[in-house]
Amino acid sequence: MIAKGNTLVVDVRDGTEVAASGKVAGAVHVSRGLLEFRADPELPSHDKNFAKDKDVILYCGSGGRAGTRRQAAQGFGLRESPQSRRL
Repeated sequence: MIAKGNTLVVDVRDGTEVAASGKVAGAVHVSRGLLEFRADPELPSHDKNFAKDKDVILYCGSGGRAGTRRQAAQGFGLRESPQSRRL
């Protein structure tokens, strides 16, 4: 999915967690508190990886933080990947 370029995998864990254990190959790290700033195309902090033509998979350590950020991502028109709930 990532290799095809049609899926964005986002690690929403805190930076200390990512530093301690790494992240999924090809994933971008955007801590949960910064997701809106990176996903909103109207802001100067927008990350071009957050393209509306990609499916998005959010993940964290237990699924709780990713679940709470899912609605925010959808608010910016991002599509949740069907694989997202299987991680």
